[in-house]
Order: sequence, then structure tokens, then C-alpha cells
Amino acid sequence: IVTGKLMKGVNIEKAETAVIRVIDELKDTVPMDDEIDKVKNRYESSTVLSNTSILNKALNLSVFELLGDASRINREVENYRAVSKPMIKDAAIRHFNPENCSTLYYIASKKTGK
Repeated sequence: IVTGKLMKGVNIEKAETAVIRVIDELKDTVPMDDEIDKVKNRYESSTVLSNTSILNKALNLSVFELLGDASRINREVENYRAVSKPMIKDAAIRHFNPENCSTLYYIASKKTGK
């Protein structure tokens, strides 16, 4: 899922075109090692912090159990760490194509002063 929020004064069609351009760049070029490491580190930090709360850990365990294996919670960070540049490029090519795209514009109504 790719989402965005428009800045004031930005045309929605231009914004969509810019998002598509960035997605196409991801399909054509592989991110730099430092960008990949930054995402992996952010995910690991978020996951570890999330699992310090008993409630969050129980929720995460239940999600993995629903997926068929609660013990996957112990391998999730390791799985993210194993992601490689070719895996990213292959996934981008496989998933980011026009046939898989559904676009929804959610536009707030104008306030009427009532």
C-alpha cells in the first residue's frame, strides 16, 4: 500500500504522477546500501520496542499464530535482515505494475462555516 497526503496547493493529478515516477524509479534502480540498512535498522528498532510491552507482544504473537506459526515472531527481524538488493528489485517489478494498482482519492469536504 502506497499512501500520500497532499501539501496545500499541490494538484492531485501532479501528485499521483510524482508517486508513479518514484515507484518506477524503484523498479529501475536498486536502493543504496545505506538506504536499505536504514530501513532494516528502523524496522528492527520498532519491532524490538514493540515487543517490550506485554500487550503488543501478545498481539504480535496472535498475528503470527493466525499466520500459522507463532514462533515466527523470533525470526522476523532476521528475515528482514536477510532481504537483499535483488529481492527488492524483483518484488518491485512483480508488485508495482499498473494491473495491481487501485487508486482512491479521499478529498475532505470544504467547510461551510456552520
